[in-house]
Amino acid sequence: MAKDVKLQVDFNPAHVSHYRLLGYENRVMAKEDFADDTKDAGDMGAGHTVTALYELVLRDGKGEAPENKYTWLTLKPEALESEELMTVKMRYRPHEGGKSTLLEYPVTTVEPRSFEKMDADFRFATAVAEFSRAASRFAVSWSIHQYSLQP
Repeated sequence: MAKDVKLQVDFNPAHVSHYRLLGYENRVMAKEDFADDTKDAGDMGAGHTVTALYELVLRDGKGEAPENKYTWLTLKPEALESEELMTVKMRYRPHEGGKSTLLEYPVTTVEPRSFEKMDADFRFATAVAEFSRAASRFAVSWSIHQYSLQP
């Protein structure tokens, strides 16, 4: 069991040009709050899991960031040479309290697998996220109470 569980993902701009977190809009923290143990975050019980889905736009393999009207992104040589797509960081405190622990997991670039080869949990989560995204385009304001399972 853990308290104040925080998740942060750092994308390598040499491989990822854009990203978007799907859901969790009400749980986004400022980047500097990730290491601040005084900032409250979510608690997790034994056996609980959390799934965070990101929509990614990958670069064309050249690792170049396009110039726009306002900025030019200069990438560090380490980013260009790295096979890391992202680093997933998790910080948590023991349920009893105390100082937080930081865990970091680099995720390397791999050949993408087809959707059919992904495990069933991933396919289900992706389908739910896509349905939600599609439904949100059409439903400006709706309530579950508008629908009834009774004849």
